[in-house]
Amino acid sequence: MLQTINSVFIVVSLFVCVSLSGCNTDNNPNGPDNVSISDTLVIGIAGGEFTTSDGGITIIVEFGKLNSDATLVISSQSTFPGFLPGTCYSFELDGQDSFDLPCKLRFYFDETLIPGNTVASALSVCKYDGENWYLVGGAVWDGYNYIEVYLSQFSPLGVRPMAYGNIYSEYLGYTITSQELVEQFGANHYTGITSGLHISGDDITSLEPLQDLQWIGSMQISECPNLVNLQGLQNVEAIGSVIIAQMDQLQNLEGLTSLSSIGGYLNFSTLHNFHDFQGTSLTSIGGVVLAGVGIENFYGFENISSIPDLHVFGCFSLTSMQGLENVERIDTLEITLNASLPNFIGLENLTEVYNLMLVANDSLESFAGLENLTTITNLLEIRINPSLLNVDDLLSLEHIGTLFLEENEAILNLDGLNTVSMVGWYPLYNPGSFLINQNNNLISIEGLSNIQVNPGNNLAFPSHLIITNNSSLGNENAEDLLEELGGEEVVGGIVLIEGNG
Repeated sequence: MLQTINSVFIVVSLFVCVSLSGCNTDNNPNGPDNVSISDTLVIGIAGGEFTTSDGGITIIVEFGKLNSDATLVISSQSTFPGFLPGTCYSFELDGQDSFDLPCKLRFYFDETLIPGNTVASALSVCKYDGENWYLVGGAVWDGYNYIEVYLSQFSPLGVRPMAYGNIYSEYLGYTITSQELVEQFGANHYTGITSGLHISGDDITSLEPLQDLQWIGSMQISECPNLVNLQGLQNVEAIGSVIIAQMDQLQNLEGLTSLSSIGGYLNFSTLHNFHDFQGTSLTSIGGVVLAGVGIENFYGFENISSIPDLHVFGCFSLTSMQGLENVERIDTLEITLNASLPNFIGLENLTEVYNLMLVANDSLESFAGLENLTTITNLLEIRINPSLLNVDDLLSLEHIGTLFLEENEAILNLDGLNTVSMVGWYPLYNPGSFLINQNNNLISIEGLSNIQVNPGNNLAFPSHLIITNNSSLGNENAEDLLEELGGEEVVGGIVLIEGNG
């Protein structure tokens, strides 16, 4: 039933606000880059290739990446310190900073503006937070004067000259499939790789020959059954994105002691004996995906204050969110199939999320640790958590975009939501909806009595109220909630109350 309801009223709308520069050099107020340039592009479901009017950036969206029209607004901005003039951008996605799926961005650069002590092959896309830069990566097409990168996460971005050394810049990256190739690549003493480094091979036992590397556009290590640590990467300070998969013998990140920045995602899967992230110097990360990883907690992330996305799937040993105490914002927090996690202790400083999705966590009993969470901008999804008794620890929560509560066998009431005063954050795109389905011990929804929905006066984005098949909850309780919300006219969309006790 949930999938049907999603297709009816959860409309994904994309609005990206890009600040584009024919960027001027620092302290050069007379350059042409002070002229603000603005473009508005509409990208449909079919996707396509779209270039700004000044030719500074191209966005390439494949067919099917969007399920509704996307309005892309592009406007100019000055050069970030240390970045290449003419390449600086800021992105915002409808109040957020991410696409659901990656698209390709092509940054054009003027080769005459590259500093004399470096070359085009040493350029890389980096993000900038107003004070510091962080590597994202990208592949340089030297003869065409552009650099391409796939992104789903957006923040201020630009092209920056990286280390002035021996740079490997082939577009397709470099693939290592044996220990012999590790040694051959290491013999070149590369200090940076603009694109990808792919490592996979049964006889790979050591990465020590790679010790000259300082930065890597993207790194993927998988299926190296005889590689037990990452020694040899101890001088790597920045990586655009990291994938490590099917490495059951890998227990930690020993060897990445200098790593401070991952511009994109850290994606770990099928690492059943990997137990912690300690040993790095991480202060910035673009997102985390963990699937089938043996961690018990998040120690090693103590210096990170913001994680755009955190997705944790099937980490059966995870018992605590400790290590995330300094994180104040997560765009999407998705916790699914983590059989041993009882609560969210470790996230006490988290105040805002865009999506909070909790699905099939057998031991989840409470929201302890989320006492300071005030805002869930888009979606609160609580499904198939059989041990969850209540939502009492959400005592600071004031705003929810949409509430899905489904198949939580033990939950008795929603009293912990009595501080929530508004469902729906953006009146146009997310007026707020309820789905409460098949929670068989739910006896009261009075905790929703203080909620108001944004009026469903927009035909494209109405609110909905669906309360069905909750065997211990009377239909009259749901009808009382409908009346408190202002009736069907205020809700504006689907109203379905049936099959309750």
